[in-house]
Amino acid sequence: MLLCLMPLFAGAQKKVNINFQVFNTWDQVTEQAAATHKNIFIDVYATWCGPCKKMDEEVYTDPVVAKFVNENFIAVKIQIDRTDKDPVHVKKWYETAKRIRDQYHIDVLPTFLFISDEGNLVERGAGYQDKKKFMQLLMKAADPEKCYASLIEQFRLDKLKGDALLSLALLAKTYHDDSIALSVARLYKQHVIDNTPALVLLNPRLLQYMYEFYELFSINDPVVLFMYQHPEQADSLLNNKGYAVRFTDYLISKYQIHPIIRPGGKYVKTVPDWGELQRKVTNAYDPTTAERLLTDARIEWYSAVKDWPNIIRYTIEKKDKQGLDTAGLGAAYLNNFVFDVIFKHSNEMYALHKGIQYMEMLLKNNPGDENAIDTYANVLYKAGRKQEAIKQEKRALALAGTHYNNRQLKVFQDTLDKMQKGEPTWP
Repeated sequence: MLLCLMPLFAGAQKKVNINFQVFNTWDQVTEQAAATHKNIFIDVYATWCGPCKKMDEEVYTDPVVAKFVNENFIAVKIQIDRTDKDPVHVKKWYETAKRIRDQYHIDVLPTFLFISDEGNLVERGAGYQDKKKFMQLLMKAADPEKCYASLIEQFRLDKLKGDALLSLALLAKTYHDDSIALSVARLYKQHVIDNTPALVLLNPRLLQYMYEFYELFSINDPVVLFMYQHPEQADSLLNNKGYAVRFTDYLISKYQIHPIIRPGGKYVKTVPDWGELQRKVTNAYDPTTAERLLTDARIEWYSAVKDWPNIIRYTIEKKDKQGLDTAGLGAAYLNNFVFDVIFKHSNEMYALHKGIQYMEMLLKNNPGDENAIDTYANVLYKAGRKQEAIKQEKRALALAGTHYNNRQLKVFQDTLDKMQKGEPTWP
């Protein structure tokens, strides 16, 4: 009600601002917090941060917000960038600012940290928040029953069960509290995932857990076996097409293939016995899975040892069997393969013709991509189709000009000059 009625009487209120205090050291902050029995509110900002300034202007000046902060927290500002105009008290905090940025993994500004006098994380938030949303964060941080620190304590006392464990695991991961997140996630897997039928367990929320804590799963877990045996049904339950195969492929590779081709994380120097490895995976799973994973394993190992002919051979084999992805990141990966692998490292006409074919298919869906056109021109040129290459490079140059990309303009012009002179455009 206070927030709803505030505009009716705000004009009569005495102006109140958040009392962001200035301290010489972090110890002084924690000492005052302990003496006043308050937690610490840290506004982490940078001088260049627009949303930080918006918080200063629109939220911290609100009398309800300011009153709540002043009554419940020791408030300090910490600047994490450095400028020539920084006052002395900001410079004194350079090292502390760096420590806090690293310790709490500050990757969004502003970040709001609520910390106990002992240095434990009580709650946190990030990004611009309007008055209503910020008040909700403040009240949560001030509530010893609902704040993040309280959830951690309940976990340690074994009071959290089921969905509450899942929520805390995901929240801790969001807060970059990785050790806590992993501990909670392990308990959730042990108590819930390993003891719940897959048809009940699989849902989009579990998908987020699987993204974050994939290292906790093994190929013999009941839910993973269900995903392997019923991939389309699992995808439907997770609402993510193709995820079941991707996830089980990862685990099969982890336990069946990687111990052979890169034991201890280091690739073996001699060529693996691909035939024996394929038989092993086929016997444990099925021929289709084995063929798919062994193709990927060959590409991975040959890439590690920079065996370009075999990288090209097996990547082409994979694309011919599985098809081309010419949208989004798939287009970028395809362009990079043609330019950085085929164009730079092959003189084989078969590979060059495949590169030309791939780029023509990519450009059907991305006709205005100047980088793809440049790749197409280069592979045409290396294949001996000079006039077509020059025509395409001119297209790439014209498109770069419309986008005012000076770096690309220079690269494309240099490439065009070499083509017109009959000089190699490859390393």
